Amino acid sequence: MRWTHFFSHLEHDFAVDAHPDQDATLSRDTVDSHLLDVCARAKASGGFVTVGVVTGEVLHVSPRAVATEWFSGLVGNERGSGVVIPVAAVEWIEGGLSSSPPSSAPALSATFADVLADIARRSASVTIRTRRSDFAGCVVRVGDGYVDAVGSHSTHSTPSRRFSTASIVAVFQGAATWG
Repeated sequence: MRWTHFFSHLEHDFAVDAHPDQDATLSRDTVDSHLLDVCARAKASGGFVTVGVVTGEVLHVSPRAVATEWFSGLVGNERGSGVVIPVAAVEWIEGGLSSSPPSSAPALSATFADVLADIARRSASVTIRTRRSDFAGCVVRVGDGYVDAVGSHSTHSTPSRRFSTASIVAVFQGAATWG
């Protein structure tokens, strides 16, 4: 009798895992669209947004480009640091609530991997922030789900660090911004 309950319980768990809750997916999509709307409004009005990322850090960003997977802008004033933040790394956002609607221009179609590949092509010095640490150097290769980077004192022939793109919280790029 116990084995029957045990196997029934396992079958139920497998069925639940095979069909994730659609409400959770819709909820994340709703949050993402709200986030992008807030960024688009701030960009249109020239304002700032306050962004809480998964590391617990709070950034004040003036959005310059908005795409479906990421947004970029300046942190600080006009001479601030450029930053690219993947939407998946954002826990909350506020600001950008101007009375005018965002511009009707569609969000950029470039993916987060496209942005990282462009940064690699330019050999730009960046700081990659992950959930656990910061890494200063250059992106040298972007693959399917990963980024290879070399540090300031490394040679470009061998990567000194590999990051999962899902682990990246922000990419800071000096006084430049992408988009």
